[in-house]
Amino acid sequence: PIEAVEKIEVIKGASSTLYGAEALAGVVNIITKRGGESHVTAKVGYGNYDKMFGVGADGEKFNFWVQRDYSDVIDQTSRIFPKKATYQAENKGYRTSWYTSVNLTDKLTLDWSHVDNHQNIWYMYKYKGGKAVIPPAKSSLSDYHSRKDNVNLIYSNKEHRFRSMLSYNSVPYHVQSVTFDNQKEWIFRGGEDSLIGGLTYNGEHYKRLNDTNKRVYRDSYSAYLSWNHEYNERLSSTMGFRMQEFMSNGWDRHYN
Repeated sequence: PIEAVEKIEVIKGASSTLYGAEALAGVVNIITKRGGESHVTAKVGYGNYDKMFGVGADGEKFNFWVQRDYSDVIDQTSRIFPKKATYQAENKGYRTSWYTSVNLTDKLTLDWSHVDNHQNIWYMYKYKGGKAVIPPAKSSLSDYHSRKDNVNLIYSNKEHRFRSMLSYNSVPYHVQSVTFDNQKEWIFRGGEDSLIGGLTYNGEHYKRLNDTNKRVYRDSYSAYLSWNHEYNERLSSTMGFRMQEFMSNGWDRHYN
């Protein structure tokens, strides 16, 4: 939920050394809340198609938020579509989401976020005069259900500039992943130069795929170094090195 977000940082520039090959143009860092002043928050929303309610609480060492969203049938008969086009219309559904964060110690934090989504979707094919006809003669109703979980155990020692994170993710289509990242920073020349080094493990496991009965996995191991030198307030340079090794037993082995 958006109520769990404290701030969003946009870091421009290539960050592939620290975050992998896909971080070419920059990184968006979403920072969640870590406790604070004690208070309770509640909100309610009501509209033609959507309704929601949510409640949350913050404390010195924890914060929690739970939210329930409801959606009604979206009438699309007034929209214009190509004669042979296929489109989908959302039927009634609901989504439950919650987030909690607990400061176990002054350096150790546990986060857990969960989203459970139920949605009925009509796939429609019949048109009359360029407009969709409801109910269509040829259509199918799909009951879409997805569940996502994300658990993070984070150790952060600001005095020694060391950070370690153990993360578990579960997403639809029977996919689970575990990430273990350790990062250390060294400061030189009064803060003008810095060196960041780290080790990362990422394991992805597919419980079931349509084209195989096996449990498919792909593991990756990474080691990286990044050196930053500041020439003046407006000019700096970054040099990096990253080595990454993949291991897999599945259908994507020929990519590794």
